[in-house]
Formats: sequence, structure tokens, C-alpha cells
Amino acid sequence: MLALELLEKNGKTLLEGMTFLSARRLQHSGVLYKVNSHLSATWINEPANHSSFLTHFGHDLVIKDQTYQTLLENIPVTFDPNSPVCVAEIELKAGLKPNEITKARYIKPIA
Repeated sequence: MLALELLEKNGKTLLEGMTFLSARRLQHSGVLYKVNSHLSATWINEPANHSSFLTHFGHDLVIKDQTYQTLLENIPVTFDPNSPVCVAEIELKAGLKPNEITKARYIKPIA
């Protein structure tokens, strides 16, 4: 991909074997790029690499992490989904990294 070649020309050390596998146009005029490995995705999400890639690819590009909906069982009834402290405690107990939970809510509204 041209952006990766430009990064290399400007002295950026790329991840060995990093490549883009596909690009798919999304419904809302976005494009989803698929890389060849988790390591490639992690590399491009590092702040220094991220900004260099955006500089060479285009200023109107936004990189977003893919999110997944997950159901957790045995959450205390005292859990407040709007409290960053409560969410951080759940992340810690579930073995997640800090700020991996982007949004929390109950399945059913509390009556």
C-alpha cells in the first residue's frame, strides 16, 4: 500500500510482514481496512505510528477501534454503568485492560 511505502521512505520502521489484506466500503461512506495480523493492528494503533500513517494517508482519515458487545454475568446490583470507578472495577475483576469497556448498560432498564 502506498501509505506504508511512504512511511518507509521517510525512515519509519515498519512491522516485519505488515500488509493490508482488504478494503471494504461501508454503508456510511467509510472504508474498513483489514490488516494481516493482530500485531499489525497493534502497531498502527501506537500513537507515533498512528499519526505518521495519517500524515501519509490523508488528513480526513479517522481510525476507530472495532468494538464488540459482551454480556457479563454476576455483576453486582449496586453496579452503576455511568460510574468510571465501577466500570474500572469490573475491568480489573474480568481481567481486561483499563478503558477496554467503552460503554456499559443493563440488559433491561431498572424498574
